[in-house]
Amino acid sequence: DISGSAFIYGKTSVYAKVERVGGATEMHCGIRLPDLPRKMVICRVRNRDLVRSLGENLYEHMILSGDATWVKYNWRLKSLVIDSIEPPKTGSVMETLRLAHDAGGYAWDAVGDPDEAIAELR
Repeated sequence: DISGSAFIYGKTSVYAKVERVGGATEMHCGIRLPDLPRKMVICRVRNRDLVRSLGENLYEHMILSGDATWVKYNWRLKSLVIDSIEPPKTGSVMETLRLAHDAGGYAWDAVGDPDEAIAELR
């Protein structure tokens, strides 16, 4: 079985920029991965609600999840059937870090050697 030895199949999530969305004959979209900005991967989309959400976030980076086919030789994404998306987050990175710090993230400031402390926890 050639396809079994050439491809890897499974559930996955990818971070990509959505550049095309359509659905006249079949619901699909075109994405670009950060490591291959010149190559577009055409993906199928499971339902119309996802197509609408993708269209609302056109030219945005987001996390797309679904059933993927990867080329075994070079781990390049060959195809993806999108069944869920995570739209881009809004807000300030600094505010998010401040919230994490206020939630108890400051405790690491008192640790002399974080690598040693983590090793002891294992």
